[in-house]
Amino acid sequence: MMWILLIICLWNFNIATCDSKFGSRNQYLCHCEDQCDQQGSCFGASNKCVNEWFGLGCQYQNLAFSFSPVFKSKEAEHLFKENDESKCDNLNSQTSISIQWNTSTPFTWMRIKVNNNTILSTLSVTFIDEGKSTKFCVNQTISQVNVNVFDIACDVDFKMTTLQIYGDIVEHLCYVHINGGRNLALFQTTSQSTTWMPTERFESNFAVDGLIKDTCYAGLCSHSGTDQGLQIWNITFDKPYEINKFILFNRFDDNIDRLRGFYLQASNGDNFLTFSYTNQPPTVQYIYTMVYFGKKPVNQVVIGLNNNYLVINEFEAYGDCLPGYWGLDCTQRCNSTCSDTCNTENGSCRVCIGSDDPPLCSKECPEGKYGLNCQWQCTVHCKKCNGINGSCLLCQPRWTAHTCEKACAPDHYGQSCQNECSAHCDPPNTCNSVSGYCKCQPGWTNTTCDKECNDGWFGDYCLERCSIHCNSTCNKTDGACSCLPGYVGQKCSQECPQGKYGQNCSGICSQNCFNESKCDITNGDCESCKQGYKGDKCDKEKCPMHCLNESCDVYSGKCLSCKSGYGGDFCDTSSNIQDISVAVGVGVGLGAAVVLLIVCVVVVVYKRRARQRKQETGDGVDNVAKLQEEDHYDKVQDTNSLHDHYDSVPNKLHDKEKVNERHYEIQSSQQTYDQLSFDIDDTGQVHYEKVASPKQYENISRQKYENFSIDN
Repeated sequence: MMWILLIICLWNFNIATCDSKFGSRNQYLCHCEDQCDQQGSCFGASNKCVNEWFGLGCQYQNLAFSFSPVFKSKEAEHLFKENDESKCDNLNSQTSISIQWNTSTPFTWMRIKVNNNTILSTLSVTFIDEGKSTKFCVNQTISQVNVNVFDIACDVDFKMTTLQIYGDIVEHLCYVHINGGRNLALFQTTSQSTTWMPTERFESNFAVDGLIKDTCYAGLCSHSGTDQGLQIWNITFDKPYEINKFILFNRFDDNIDRLRGFYLQASNGDNFLTFSYTNQPPTVQYIYTMVYFGKKPVNQVVIGLNNNYLVINEFEAYGDCLPGYWGLDCTQRCNSTCSDTCNTENGSCRVCIGSDDPPLCSKECPEGKYGLNCQWQCTVHCKKCNGINGSCLLCQPRWTAHTCEKACAPDHYGQSCQNECSAHCDPPNTCNSVSGYCKCQPGWTNTTCDKECNDGWFGDYCLERCSIHCNSTCNKTDGACSCLPGYVGQKCSQECPQGKYGQNCSGICSQNCFNESKCDITNGDCESCKQGYKGDKCDKEKCPMHCLNESCDVYSGKCLSCKSGYGGDFCDTSSNIQDISVAVGVGVGLGAAVVLLIVCVVVVVYKRRARQRKQETGDGVDNVAKLQEEDHYDKVQDTNSLHDHYDSVPNKLHDKEKVNERHYEIQSSQQTYDQLSFDIDDTGQVHYEKVASPKQYENISRQKYENFSIDN
């Protein structure tokens, strides 16, 4: 018997202490390399699980040792089969690893250990299903077992044949354990409809003792007592579990075909059928694997067979606690924070990568945080980093690169160095790496020199106004512009020099301008003209002053018609002067007659007086003196009163030279006169005025004009 047990132990995954149990009801097999305590912790010479098992109490099956796996590389095989959870060789340099099975199997979760948990976000998992289609890890969740150990779960509804892990995380992996679940059927309550004799060797509980036997002839298998009618084997769990895989081991001898056509039914505590399987068409297999993706509670399983012996070598049900419970016995309640989603090994809530509200994971990390539950700080110069992997999305001003640890290049500035310095900085493309501030080239303004001067302004920071003499807006760099007429210079700040005018001072003022050829600098108009010229630019000879409307022949200068009071070809003869001449002639004639008459009268009077003097001897001399005092001429009349008493030579008044004043003196030895002066104005009017007190004059003198006389 001991020999048979030893063979069975060696067959059953080489369990070193296959007869050791632990747990409150001794319901768990110890899978330690040496020994385990009542909680399943390994101790002794080795404190680790045997290769095929891992996790709490070494109760979780590692699929890397099941179904003859094929590995992509030696490095991959090392990572998938490493069972020393304290080690981390980290010898791989690959970016992906994979494992392939020759039999499809469901996936629930896997446990990984990394040497850098900040790299966890780079993990990607894919599968290849039975139809050779690539599938992804849907609704991936992460639970933290300890600092660097994490459980990765996915929602899958297919059986996989290949699992692949890739990403930067591969270089940081210490091991990968693929969970096949834990066998919840061990030492549960069983029964069967009939039992083969002797009953103590073929009881129903031998199907859940954890031992896979090479033959059932010697017993230790569940065996019905008859092959007639319906034979039933039943297992009732101590509590409902979430089971995803049932495995039924057939006998390994020549009666293997007895299980052909069996059925399996799983139900919850209310006898509600949750899963059903029938071996149709009937086949003969050593191992039957039945996968269930319903995730519904299972409390009881029934296996039935009609008209044959029902023989069960071993029955296994792989799964875990129902949501909301954790621990080996699944009796611990998850805390209220994650009441339905805690880790079944330690009760911890799932962690969030990029969120700080586990287990919901609905809130992004606050600024400056990232990673698991947002517990890690972004790099020092990173203003906002990726909440999942910590890569910087926005660097603080002056810094750039994936981790914001590289200063901006000289021609960039601002957050993440994403702004270019202006080409209008002085020197170009060089600015403050934080603000972009720089000294501007002339013609540009703003702190970053990105704004050109407005029209009408130029120079450093656009502080100078363009000249008002610019013909158009000036150059915004140096103020240069084309000038309005009358101005020159780069900025049109200089007036044309005297004698010049117009665009670029290219015009020359007329020589006929009165003031030394000075003219208007913009249009060349003269301020006044020299005598004989007229027009804005004194470029036309002036018509004689008395031409009507200043109209005259452009060649000869003769007036087309004269103003009133003037005549002659050039309208230089005044009709007033002619009247004066005639009047003077008439006056002179009349005056001469009067003088002759007076002379006659005087002679008569003289003779008469002479006769009287002769008669008056006594007072003759006195009377003569008296008469001489009383007998005098009245004073000469004021201005314009002598028109009829003067005579002048008319041709002397036609002299072309302008005469402003003409003075005449009248002298008489016998008469008393005032000194007279007269002038002829532009209209030909003659004006006279007294210029001296009465004096005695002997004769008449002529100044400037001849043939002028006054007759007494």
